[in-house]
Amino acid sequence: MKQQQIKQMIFGALGIALIFLSTFYFKIPSVGQGYLHLGDGFVLLFASVLSPTISFLCAGFGSAFADIAGGYTIYAVPTFFIKGLEAIIIIYMLRKLPMKYYIFAYILGSIWMVLGYYVFDALLTNNWIAPLAGIFGNCMQALVGILIVLCLTPVIMKINQSKQF
Repeated sequence: MKQQQIKQMIFGALGIALIFLSTFYFKIPSVGQGYLHLGDGFVLLFASVLSPTISFLCAGFGSAFADIAGGYTIYAVPTFFIKGLEAIIIIYMLRKLPMKYYIFAYILGSIWMVLGYYVFDALLTNNWIAPLAGIFGNCMQALVGILIVLCLTPVIMKINQSKQF
C-alpha cells in the first residue's frame, strides 16, 4: 500500500471517530425531530483533506453511527447519504476554488445538508410545512460547522502535508 493511501485510511478512521464523538456527545435537542451538534464541523474538515470516497464514508458512517447510538435510528440511512453527499459536494468544490474561496464550498455543502433533512422530514411526516421548523436549527448547526472548519482547516492541512506522519 502506498503511504498516501495509508494516510487516507488513518485520517478516515480518525474522521469517523471524531464525527461520531462530536455528534453524539455534544448535542442539544432542537425544534423538530433532530438535534444540534458539532459533528458538521468535522464533516467539513475531513472533506477538506480526504479523497472523495473516504470523505463520503467518513461523513456518512460517523454521522449515521451517532444517529443509531443516540436513538435516532430512523435517520441513520438518510444521514449516511446526506452527510456523505455533503462531503462529496464540498470536496469537488474545493478542487475548483482557490483556498480563499473555500467558504463557498462549505456553504454549498451545508445548504445541501439543510435541504436534505428538510426533504427527508417532509417525506417522513407526509407534510411539507411542519419540517420548515427544523430549517433554522439546521442552519445554526451548519454555521457552527463552518466556523469550526475555518478555524481547524489550516491546522489539519499542515498535519496532512507533514513528511513526519
